[in-house]
Amino acid sequence: MVAFLVLLVMALIAAGSFVESVQSREWLGMIVFGPMTLWLGVGAARAMFLGVFARRNGIVMRGLWRTTVIPWDEVTQITDGQMTGSASGAGTTVVVQRRRPNGAEPERVELNALGGYGLSRVRPTPAERAITDLNQHLATWHNQGAA
Repeated sequence: MVAFLVLLVMALIAAGSFVESVQSREWLGMIVFGPMTLWLGVGAARAMFLGVFARRNGIVMRGLWRTTVIPWDEVTQITDGQMTGSASGAGTTVVVQRRRPNGAEPERVELNALGGYGLSRVRPTPAERAITDLNQHLATWHNQGAA
C-alpha cells in the first residue's frame, strides 16, 4: 500500500510536469516526463497486486516490474534465508532452490515479496507461513505426479 501511494504521488507530479512541458512546448520535458508518468503509473497499478501465489503450474511471484513463474518440477527446496541488505540483518525471506538444466548447481531465487524485516513479534511471520504453505503445495504436486 505504501509503494502504491508513493508511486502514485510521483506519477501525479511527473504528469503535472508533462502537462506543463506540453503547454510551454518544451520538447525535453515532454520526452522525459511522458514516459516517466507512464512508468510510474504502471508501477503504482502493479503495487496493488504484489505477492507470491501457489498455482497448479507453479509458484508465481508478482513483483513491482515483472512476474516470475517457477514451475513445480523445477523446485527442489523451499527454505528460509537470512535477510540481506538490511541495516539490522533481522528477519528472513523465502528462498526457492530452482533446478537448472544439465545438472548445474541449483539457482537460488528469493521471493522478496514475502520478505520479513523482523519488526513484528507476530509468529509465525508471513514468510514462515508462506514457507509452510508452499512446501505443502510442493508435496501435493509431487504426490500427484507420483500417482
